Amino acid sequence: MTVKEDTEVKIVKGQYLKNVFESWVKLIHKKERIFLASIPFARNIIEYISGEQDSNYLNLTNLLHIRPETNNLQVSDLIEIYNTIWTDKEYNLDERSVYEMLMEETSQIAAETSENIQLENKILLSMAIRLKAEEFMIEKINSEQDILSITKNQTTELMRLYKEKFPEKTVEIKLMEQVNLMTAENIHINAFMYEPILDLSDVYLKGLFEKVINLN
Repeated sequence: MTVKEDTEVKIVKGQYLKNVFESWVKLIHKKERIFLASIPFARNIIEYISGEQDSNYLNLTNLLHIRPETNNLQVSDLIEIYNTIWTDKEYNLDERSVYEMLMEETSQIAAETSENIQLENKILLSMAIRLKAEEFMIEKINSEQDILSITKNQTTELMRLYKEKFPEKTVEIKLMEQVNLMTAENIHINAFMYEPILDLSDVYLKGLFEKVINLN
């Protein structure tokens, strides 16, 4: 694979050339970043098996969007969900909120100076960017009734409400549009859905993350 830097383009050994999920399942119980990046993966497995009304599906959705329950879900809650899919794992992870773990790991990724092609880093950056963008819009919209009325396509609907309320905020609107374009509303098991994220450079994702963090 190619790694582009300011002064050169490097050719490096590729990663996950066959099945990314097979590789992740071997490490999900001991690598924090893979543990977190598997949230969309597990969510879609549960969707296919049990449907969108399954409580585990809804809890995983609460980790991909800002909902009243988002900050309350703990690592042990996520492990309990994963244990319904992968029954042979013994997790060695510290107990804390999943949201806190995600933001800590993403901040570390953003601080790393080298360009990286690890897919899990890009997934974490994408998840954190969307969550922080939603936090910003929810705070500014400041209408619990409007927020709770959203049942699907949450990022898009929040952006619509934000535009209606603050049409003059052109810089912020442009940034929210970038977030909405870059972070798909649903990340599916189909590996083709990951290719656009893999093609995005770390520099772009880190820059977008910093911009959204600064809004908050």
